[in-house]
Amino acid sequence: MSGRPQWSYAQARLQARHGERLQEADWRALEAAQSIDQFIERSRASSLRRFTEGVNARMSSHAIERLLRAAWRAYVAEVAAWVPPSWRSALLWTSHLPDLPVLDALRKGEAPDWTRQDPAFAEFVEGDPQHRAANLAQSPLAPLFASDTRETTLAAPWYAHWRSLWPKRRAANDRPLLDLAGTLKSHVERLGRAARQ
Repeated sequence: MSGRPQWSYAQARLQARHGERLQEADWRALEAAQSIDQFIERSRASSLRRFTEGVNARMSSHAIERLLRAAWRAYVAEVAAWVPPSWRSALLWTSHLPDLPVLDALRKGEAPDWTRQDPAFAEFVEGDPQHRAANLAQSPLAPLFASDTRETTLAAPWYAHWRSLWPKRRAANDRPLLDLAGTLKSHVERLGRAARQ
């Protein structure tokens, strides 16, 4: 983390969250759960509660994923509020990471049926292709759809826009950030490959 004073608050909050991470015994307890109800109960007794609070065993897998994606977006927004304002846009852009496979399917006209019930995607599924394209072009996701290339995943446009949101920095401080960026780019590319499989 940075030694700069404007990052002190974010660093303290992130370290506190890091301290809440699951311990080995917590992971073992989750793995040993004999039912989905037991798994949910155990996860709620841990730091995963922020993500599993609204989950119940009677929900469909699509509803659970919708809830988890919403929890992720809320978590990213919370963390973005801690960082210096110059970095907020770049951090908020990471909230779209779990959506990339679905957005890639939308781009190719292969949207799964469940997207019609998901508030995050419904406006991009309904209506004629021109209406859907206009909705995408007017949304915060527009940078992902600026190119009409259908052969590639959304990893490259996501990454390019993320990098464009970084504030101006001194090049001497870039190595750790570029290492993180490389790791994140690899993860996004793996998400794209997994979606095709």
